[in-house]
Amino acid sequence: MAADAEGVYLVTVEELISAMRDEAVAYREKKAEAMKKLGVYRVSTIAEYGLAADEIISLARKTPDNLIAMCTHGRSGVKRWVLGSVTETVVRHAGDPVLVIRAT
Repeated sequence: MAADAEGVYLVTVEELISAMRDEAVAYREKKAEAMKKLGVYRVSTIAEYGLAADEIISLARKTPDNLIAMCTHGRSGVKRWVLGSVTETVVRHAGDPVLVIRAT
């Protein structure tokens, strides 16, 4: 729910998911273009909805010859226990090589 000058309006879950998907697609397309300008020509993107680790692992299993590159915040202790670790789950279950880079 949000308020504007005219009153209050509700945002449906579908609208929220659609807006997030559009933002993610635009971001990835921008990054793919930047990589192509650096000489990496075989770049593609895909948008899926679900638990991040599960979707990454599922896609990796559907496509051959992957290198999965991920950034991580390197959380430990309680933060890691509470938030979980997408990177750790992918590393343990993907079956493909995973390049892990610390987020800055």
